[in-house]
Amino acid sequence: MSAVTLSFGLVGADLHRPSPDADAVPSDFASVVSPKGDRFRDGFTRACLYLAGRNMPDPPAADTTVVVGTEYGNLDAMLRLQRLAVAGERRISAQQFPHATTSSAAVFLNLEQGVRGGNMTLNAGPRTPVVALLQGLLHVNAYPQAASHVLIGDVYCPEARDDVRKKAGPEMAVTSALCWVGLRSGDSHRAVVSFRPGPDDVDSGRVFADDAHGPQPVDWNRALVTHRFLAAVGELPVGAAATLRVGAGDRVARLTIQRTSGGVR
Repeated sequence: MSAVTLSFGLVGADLHRPSPDADAVPSDFASVVSPKGDRFRDGFTRACLYLAGRNMPDPPAADTTVVVGTEYGNLDAMLRLQRLAVAGERRISAQQFPHATTSSAAVFLNLEQGVRGGNMTLNAGPRTPVVALLQGLLHVNAYPQAASHVLIGDVYCPEARDDVRKKAGPEMAVTSALCWVGLRSGDSHRAVVSFRPGPDDVDSGRVFADDAHGPQPVDWNRALVTHRFLAAVGELPVGAAATLRVGAGDRVARLTIQRTSGGVR
């Protein structure tokens, strides 16, 4: 596809790295996330609710949408339900896997945060960060007072880690992490999105890539490189730009963001 250019305002970005202990939660978890129904939540849903709870406004704007970009999503919860079935558990119910869907985290964000707009869960493989951010950007460009909350990343159960290493090799780092970014209607930044190798029509400045060999280790979870990119975008002077590049070969997704004004982000 040809490059898409969109304007927006940047609210902020945040990163959450859940504990490797699946049952552990941050010390302030109870003050950020309602405990109601928590015993049926999986680690991915808990991490999404926690990250959203400490960043999303209460109440949210009327035209607010939630986008969750993830490769493995609620896999741990799905496997838990299947194990119960194999074991002959008679008390299997939708409570064991909230809402009995394969993408319940986005639904729970809307319910927990009181978001009355849309929600979406998507998986675009290595290109997931750019595709998820594109959906959020399209929303804030479609409405004059809109907001998008985009969450990107994964909380890996053992089966998900095994799957990654089958694809990427046993030495690949696989870190559970989620990145949040808040977007709103505005014109302080300009984004150029493309899904082809080669330069964009904006001076890319610093490039953040999932195949870069720099001071930060390469990790399968693109939430980490996405957060580094967004943190750099938040510090851009007027006229400067940075690029996020994910994917490989002829399946490259690029998001270039340029700071276009010195006003409120």
